[in-house]
Amino acid sequence: MAESVNGIFKGIRALPIASLVQHTYWRLVEKFDKYRLETGAEIRSDPSQYSTKCEELMKAWSQKADGHSVTALDRRQGIYVVQTPPNNFNMTGSNTLTVHFDDPNRTGFFTCGKFQGNKIPCSHAIAACNRMGTNAYRFVNNVYKLETVMACYGTSFAPLGEPKGWKKHNDPTLHPNLDMIRKPGRPRSTRIHNEMDWPREGSSQQVCSSCNQAGHNASTCGGQASGSGSNRRGSGGQRSARSGRRGGSRGNRRG
Repeated sequence: MAESVNGIFKGIRALPIASLVQHTYWRLVEKFDKYRLETGAEIRSDPSQYSTKCEELMKAWSQKADGHSVTALDRRQGIYVVQTPPNNFNMTGSNTLTVHFDDPNRTGFFTCGKFQGNKIPCSHAIAACNRMGTNAYRFVNNVYKLETVMACYGTSFAPLGEPKGWKKHNDPTLHPNLDMIRKPGRPRSTRIHNEMDWPREGSSQQVCSSCNQAGHNASTCGGQASGSGSNRRGSGGQRSARSGRRGGSRGNRRG
């Protein structure tokens, strides 16, 4: 359900709530009309009167049921044991499952759990139905009938009308809490510190690269960086003077 809602709201999550509700409404109108037309076409063309998904599952599981072996434990109570063939490709199969039909209520209990989940006879149930000579469609739940599907999408929608014609309400007007608005910049971390965040004994403290002082860095150094900058420039001049003297001495040697 959550994934379906995410698909509906894809691309419109940033819109106001009224726009989200309106978009959801018109998407429902579109989907219901689409499924009504598709189900109506299936009813006119499909004599089995079951949904396409149900027919696909019944066909696949009927083919799988041909390889099962069935043993009748109690025909009067509808209890059968189904043995599945081994699968030499992935080393699975060779499972023994119990099938218990409740014929008057058109239901049953199967140890594989597929019938309870899908409400459609699984391959084990179809194999047991073939053994006792019963049509497996007898145990298909009515929710898969096309007439039931058509009833699900038979709801009609009323036009929303223009906002001018909406009834005025006397309910309190809701205003947003301005204090809850996110402030600009990076949000402050609210993580609770533990012993991993405590400074280690003897650990070196952060030193500014501009003034070589502890407790701050170059971006927060402020006016302290100017003095250090002049010192660096002075030291740079001294280095240039030294290099000049070295160059002069080399020239004298060459002379």
